[in-house]
Amino acid sequence: MVIGALGLSVFAVHLQASNDARDRRKAARAAAYKDVSAIVLTIDRVRRQAMAKRSKDGRSAEVSV
Repeated sequence: MVIGALGLSVFAVHLQASNDARDRRKAARAAAYKDVSAIVLTIDRVRRQAMAKRSKDGRSAEVSV
């Protein structure tokens, strides 16, 4: 019983550490995309430039054509 509880505790600590690492990677990725991104689109032979600006929290973007 004690060995099972110890194993479960070790698993929980390992899971928390991997979640923390994932959160750090996600924050670094969001910080890398702070600026405006742009792309040229061609729709029905009409070329337009689309721009996207990511929100400060990195969870959404505003797109303009």
